[in-house]
Amino acid sequence: MNRRSHQAARRGAGSGALAQALPDGALENIPQARDLGALFQELPTQRAQAKPGDGLLVCRAELNPKYGGDFFSAPDLGAVLRFAGQVLFYSGPGESRTGFLSLPKLEVAVGQDLEVEFIDFDLMHDDYLGQFGLPFDGMLPVSIQHPTMKHRLDCRFLDAQGVSKRSKPLLVQAKRAARLVRKAQPTQRLPELGYGKTRLREAWAKLDDVAAYTGWGHPELDALAAKVADRDAAWFNAAEAYMAERLAKLPGPPQARVKTTAVQAWEPRVTCTPGSVRTSCELQLYVLRTSKKLPRGIKFLDAQGLEYAASPQTQALAPEAGDAPGFVRERWTFSVPAGRPVGSYSGEPGANPGSRVKALQVCPQRPACWLRID
Repeated sequence: MNRRSHQAARRGAGSGALAQALPDGALENIPQARDLGALFQELPTQRAQAKPGDGLLVCRAELNPKYGGDFFSAPDLGAVLRFAGQVLFYSGPGESRTGFLSLPKLEVAVGQDLEVEFIDFDLMHDDYLGQFGLPFDGMLPVSIQHPTMKHRLDCRFLDAQGVSKRSKPLLVQAKRAARLVRKAQPTQRLPELGYGKTRLREAWAKLDDVAAYTGWGHPELDALAAKVADRDAAWFNAAEAYMAERLAKLPGPPQARVKTTAVQAWEPRVTCTPGSVRTSCELQLYVLRTSKKLPRGIKFLDAQGLEYAASPQTQALAPEAGDAPGFVRERWTFSVPAGRPVGSYSGEPGANPGSRVKALQVCPQRPACWLRID
């Protein structure tokens, strides 16, 4: 199982601190070793001949204090790395001039370029902070410095013996975690159908810990990842079967209203705008609600049972004849994460103790898309 197939198998995979751009334009997350700052300090500083592909590069990115940052805060450090024709995107911890990243099994030949471009991520726009680099001379560690702005990227090296020593105990933990996922099943009364409480996420995290040192392609690691992926797929298949059963019992016309004592909602519409990097979507619907406050919980739940909270942008509308006293009429607009279906399933009142659960179909692309208002 290569890195790409591993990420595709992870139904709940999210973004990471470091990602590699693939030829088709997709981004592949690169697992990061833990405690990188401490690991960086432990690694040798004496230069010697070495091949990055034989071990792990651990790099420290540092911005010159004269540059970056605004509104009396430190910069949000980011970087684009171009190492031997491979493009990687780094997002730092935020409000820091220093960040760390790790690169397992990075193949770089003598004479190939190592380039870095620093960026300060700002609220309104991103600041370009310079590009610099040098050709790899076959020696590690390597230090790259901007000729005028004095930003730095220092990369030290953990050799194959060090990688093996650190990854072996992590592999033992990953094997134990992989054994425990066999009993993972959807739990109907828990948020996200209990996925967050299964051993699946823990197992993926343990696999990532190993891959951060060895890279994907390690035989034992890939075999474990395949087993966890199979169990993960089985969990989601069971969740989808449960969702389909619940949805089949709903009246389900797109014009159906959500109606509780506090809120009504109707006429949902989803519009998507393709972009050069990602597609952005918006969900818009009309709402009549009590004027006291917004409903206690507004959540989307996708067809796999994974939910996420949402906060709408509200626009006040003129009242209409027949509106009940104490109610206001509004238009709600939600930003929808690209690549996920909008919506949720409906549970009958009492499905979650102490909450009202109603539903409204909102997604035109697939039937299992609903808005849930608690």
